[in-house]
Amino acid sequence: MFGVHRAEARRTPSQRWNMNQSAIADVASLDEEHAQLKERIRRKPEDADLRAQLFQVLALRGDWLRAQAALKMTLELNPNAHSLAGIYLRPLAAELVRAQVFAGARRPDVSGADAAVERLVDALELDALGSDAEAGALRAAAMAELPARSGYLRLHGSDTLVPFAWLADGDGRLGPVLEMFAGERYLWLPLSQVQRLRFVPPTSRCALVWSHSEINPVSGKEIHAALPVRYPLPAAVSDQKILTAAYTEWLPLAGSDQYLGIGQRMLVTDQGEYALLDIAEIVFDVDDAQVGNV
Repeated sequence: MFGVHRAEARRTPSQRWNMNQSAIADVASLDEEHAQLKERIRRKPEDADLRAQLFQVLALRGDWLRAQAALKMTLELNPNAHSLAGIYLRPLAAELVRAQVFAGARRPDVSGADAAVERLVDALELDALGSDAEAGALRAAAMAELPARSGYLRLHGSDTLVPFAWLADGDGRLGPVLEMFAGERYLWLPLSQVQRLRFVPPTSRCALVWSHSEINPVSGKEIHAALPVRYPLPAAVSDQKILTAAYTEWLPLAGSDQYLGIGQRMLVTDQGEYALLDIAEIVFDVDDAQVGNV
């Protein structure tokens, strides 16, 4: 079972600190840029391009409500921006749901998922209540039930296929679960139900917030989704490298011997650790799959 394999990947926090290769936001300070944009908008309130830039900065800062407002104003000032709004308004709405889920106040869409995935969600609710030991026990039981999946991954700019015996999210709250946005829905999809994931190469600042991907389930239709690049941001985070997904910091997950992440999402395998933005494709061996429906 997955829990047995996952134990092989345990590290101490100092060993699990990763400077990621993909860091494409070249700004001195998001706070400084934010202040400058607000002043420029005060002088030119009708400038839709400035509003679009403000949306990107606010999204990087994790200020979802203000980012929504800036993007809607962009569309109001420039109706030709409907494609930009169409791409990003739904992930912004889903981020608000995601924040509630990790606060233990709401549950993600887990339609068709194994009961073990439900227990991982239950653990978040226990986290919010301060019941660390109970949350840790639930996670351990869930991990032991979820199957390990073999396959291979490929990085952007490389033709080399890197095989793995198992793959999981490095964050102990998620493990063998993929969190994603499909429209405005926030879903937790067990990796046991996935056949292949393909990721669009990061080329814009918004790609540091959401990675657009194509997901082929073991059964069912292809899903076009946005994956949150970063783990949920703490309320007081201001570290530029965290906000721009330039690295990942690992903190002990209370009640367990696992860790929770801050910064860019990392996927771990028996072969190593990989930043989400560096991955082009993940393919699982179908013979090992437990067929399910999204």
